[in-house]
Amino acid sequence: MVAWFRDTGPALVSPKPPPTNLLTDPIPKALVRLAVPMTLSIVLMMLAGIADTFFVGRLGPRELAVMSFAFPVIALVMSVAFGLNVGSAAAISRAVGGGDTGAARRLCTHAMLLALLVVAVLSALGMLFGADLFRALGADEPVVALLSSYMNIWFGGVVFLVVPMVGNGAMQATGDSKTPAKIMAVFAVMNVALDPLLIFGAGPIPALGLRGAALASVLARGVTMCISLWVLGARLELLDLHVPTARELFVSFRQILSVGLPAAVSNALTPISTALVTGFIARYGSDAVAAYGLGSRLDGLLVIPSMALSMALTPFIGQNWGAHREDRVAQALSLAQRIVVAWGAVVWTAMLILRRPLASVFSSDDEVLGMADDYLLILPLAYGATGIVAVTSSTFNAIDRAVRSTVISAMRGLFLALPLAVLGARIAGVRGLFVGLATATVTSAAVAVLWARAALGPKDNPAVSRTSEGIVGLEGAREAAIDELLAALDGIDGVVACARPINTIGFYLKGRELGHVHRNGHIDLHVPGPVHDQLLTEGRAVHHRSQHGTSWISHDLFGAADAREAVWLLELTTILARIGQRGGEVSAADREALATLSPSPSLMRAVEQSFGAGGGDVPRAAIAA
Repeated sequence: MVAWFRDTGPALVSPKPPPTNLLTDPIPKALVRLAVPMTLSIVLMMLAGIADTFFVGRLGPRELAVMSFAFPVIALVMSVAFGLNVGSAAAISRAVGGGDTGAARRLCTHAMLLALLVVAVLSALGMLFGADLFRALGADEPVVALLSSYMNIWFGGVVFLVVPMVGNGAMQATGDSKTPAKIMAVFAVMNVALDPLLIFGAGPIPALGLRGAALASVLARGVTMCISLWVLGARLELLDLHVPTARELFVSFRQILSVGLPAAVSNALTPISTALVTGFIARYGSDAVAAYGLGSRLDGLLVIPSMALSMALTPFIGQNWGAHREDRVAQALSLAQRIVVAWGAVVWTAMLILRRPLASVFSSDDEVLGMADDYLLILPLAYGATGIVAVTSSTFNAIDRAVRSTVISAMRGLFLALPLAVLGARIAGVRGLFVGLATATVTSAAVAVLWARAALGPKDNPAVSRTSEGIVGLEGAREAAIDELLAALDGIDGVVACARPINTIGFYLKGRELGHVHRNGHIDLHVPGPVHDQLLTEGRAVHHRSQHGTSWISHDLFGAADAREAVWLLELTTILARIGQRGGEVSAADREALATLSPSPSLMRAVEQSFGAGGGDVPRAAIAA
């Protein structure tokens, strides 16, 4: 089994180029190579859940009721695990894209510690208060007894669920989505194989009933956790075993949770919204509820490609955002939005013909089939919008704007869906309710597109040649130093200075931001990780004041000497950016340009380490552009 995982991809820092370089490969190719394994992962997860339900269903209706009562609790824990997965993937991918391998290892290690802390809290709460919670949900005492026996095992093994999910996010952050898919395949196969053995017994194995189902999942996930930790530690070298300081943990936890918490909330909104809509539909009878449930199950299958593409965007956009390739971020999101709209159109066209045969697989009742027919004609019209919401939300998560993602999800699932569903139902009954839900999704997608364009679209910032044109309220030596820096731009081919938000001036090369100057008299620049470390060692720059997990550098601009050093740093950054924009190929002209800066031998070695000594092989996490 270990051999199956050994050759999937290179280590985090490798002398060989990775199979998918998210910073240089064509965007369609990179997204496809990420999304296909993620599609497989989603399908395998669904199959494992179906297998659990199938085998438990053979025990009887009471045991099946236990699974129904357990579902909302399990969904809540899964939302927390999903949040940690997304938060870790976003933070680690930005560090990888920024060339800071040390930060990537640190974030991955601290993400595992955070997962263990969360698991300890969840397990304790579940075991202490689980029975009371299930009574509050309406379970009678015999069912509560069965629930306790099932969920105590499940909560005892929740560490085997959360840690691999966080680990999978870390692997995906490096551009490797095949290994997580293989790990999910191991879980699915083991779970399906162990379920009948432990539930019904075989030979010396006693029949454990419902407890056997829980134990099968725990054992299968335990194996996946071992594999995940081995891959992260031995192959990707993403685990850095050390005793962290409180400050280090605070910085890492903040980076992870700034995305993880909103992502968990967004994920939890889906079952909440479904429950509220189901409760409202119940007013129209059990047939309407059955039709809505049938349509919702088909929804889950038909939007899998869109969901997989949204998952693929997180590592892609995270790495490119960390490398300050905003152009590739915007292009990838635009491409993803077009793909999901096209997929939605294909599905809706297919539903014109196949909606009745598909619904007939789940029900033979004419009344249910009639309402399901309406559902599958109306809701698929919004599948493209559903995909837009998903890919845009993933983009906001990846660029550390996760609150926007949560707002969009809340609009779609609660703030618009419920009022519009009620309004539609009053106008046209169940059919109008479906129209209201579709309208809520389309409206949310429109807001998402406009918001994304505002965040990622081309900026119409005016070019500046003097400090007074871009920064207000700056006087004296600082203004003179910045003006000297701006005057020197005439000698740096292709670099322009433009006014930026928050009273700053940015430096741009072919639309890519190299850095910026603040009113407080600092220039901030982004360089590859090895170059960052060497500049700090030589005392030519300091680490950025707040960007702790990246390879940003800063330098004062308080006088003429500072201005000359800032020009030197900007020239170096420009050369490195040009190399990065060509995919890491260091040309003879680049070496000549570097030589004019008279860098130290150690700094030249750092440049070669960043882009490959020969200029062709680009280490996975070293490239900065």
